[in-house]
Amino acid sequence: MGDESELFIVLSNTCNFKCSHCVSMSAPIPENKFSISLSEITDLVEWIKNEARIKRIHFSGGEPTLHLDLIQLIQVQLPNLSYAMTTNGWFGKNPDKILGKMRLDLVFFSYDQFHKPFIDTEPLRNAMGATVRKGIRTFLKFTVNCAEDFALIPEIMVPGVKIVSNSTVLAGRARKKNIGISRPSKPEMVALEGCPSLREDRIDSLERIVFHPGKGLSPCCGPLVDPLLGDPDLLFTKTGEDYFRGNRMRNFLMRGNFLAQVPNLNVPVEHCKSQCSVCEYIYGRFKTPGLRSDIMKAMEPSCIPLNTYLDSDDQDRLKSKFRLAYFLSSSASSLAIAKSEIVAVEAHGIRTELITEANQSRALDLFIRAFERKCPNRASAEELADIRTKLGGFLVNSGSSLLYYSNNQAVGLFGIWRGMFHYFFQKKVNHVGVYGYDSNLVNKTQAQAMKQHWYQEMIGLVDKNNKLDTTVRIDTFNLPSLKLAHKFGFMVTGLEISP
Repeated sequence: MGDESELFIVLSNTCNFKCSHCVSMSAPIPENKFSISLSEITDLVEWIKNEARIKRIHFSGGEPTLHLDLIQLIQVQLPNLSYAMTTNGWFGKNPDKILGKMRLDLVFFSYDQFHKPFIDTEPLRNAMGATVRKGIRTFLKFTVNCAEDFALIPEIMVPGVKIVSNSTVLAGRARKKNIGISRPSKPEMVALEGCPSLREDRIDSLERIVFHPGKGLSPCCGPLVDPLLGDPDLLFTKTGEDYFRGNRMRNFLMRGNFLAQVPNLNVPVEHCKSQCSVCEYIYGRFKTPGLRSDIMKAMEPSCIPLNTYLDSDDQDRLKSKFRLAYFLSSSASSLAIAKSEIVAVEAHGIRTELITEANQSRALDLFIRAFERKCPNRASAEELADIRTKLGGFLVNSGSSLLYYSNNQAVGLFGIWRGMFHYFFQKKVNHVGVYGYDSNLVNKTQAQAMKQHWYQEMIGLVDKNNKLDTTVRIDTFNLPSLKLAHKFGFMVTGLEISP
């Protein structure tokens, strides 16, 4: 996810439709009516003017076109932003009357089996056609509850409109009516999908922030906005505060901890229909006696202050408790090492080679030998073979991993892949997969020279101009290698479950 964001403003829960799956339980006369106040608009506008990351405002609801006066009030004060809205398209008989009163760059029309009882296809097609003719990017937002739903698409589509689909979110009226996809997913697959507000495949790669009247800013637009669920201190940030650093829910999600911990929290499979239902299950029980403390214990790694460095004992404890294989580290601002301290490894009888298919077996033999000595009887023959296959593929495909030799014998290894697409975080990172040396084959001077060389190789990873995060595997060769990560200044910002 990039550094730019889209602010969704929920104007109210008033709507001229009453769809049976509605998250906000919108209706012509809502049961618990709410709407944004003028003072909230004033505070929001001021916050947006001072927050350079906001590139687009997205009006939602309820039905946003029922509040054209509020839309105009916001747009006149923020003329340089892009604007979008999600609408049910009720105004299709005379679309220009509505569309002519606001500026839009992007429009989502909601239509599916839940909207169908409230609108005829022809007015909706007319509304979508009008936005296409105006040069507005137009999407049909289609909620899929079963395979048969797709049969509705041909009757509504018009040229120039693209389709985005999503599954029913078990929140609001959908929860009351128990509407949702019946086939649950595996917890691990839900974990890999990530939060819909933060996923890279969002349109224009803009992170979603949602403003909820009377509550504040949150990454959540679904289950947790229900006042009976969740934790306001965890979910919401006031507009006068630093959302990007201060919103606890966003921080959890950005670090990968929440979804990564799904298997450890024993989420029942029936609650794994989507990321949102998992999130509702976990955080929606914070107010239940006894469960909050259990959840917070499972989230313990999230609660480590960012300026805390974990020593090897801390890391081993967390690895054992949470079955972890990696720490996700953010780049340190600087390295506590002077250039004069860097010594060429060649000066100490060490030479380096890029790892290729030709020499990968020597690298793998070195690793397996050190691994078995460090962890005797930990892995079966089949597991060791699997390690060789996966590690060999990583070292060769990285194009930048190094093998260290002394007297023509492989003694050290530095596995690094710059710009690797990380399957779990779904983005490119600089990944240090494995590094270390066989202490039986080198003297102290040679070991120090190799570590200095690792410093050299890592300088680029923590350079302020490098935009990629760095992930470091913590199951390294030996304790000196493990301690070295702390000297690099890597700070723990997240954790990953071993696949």
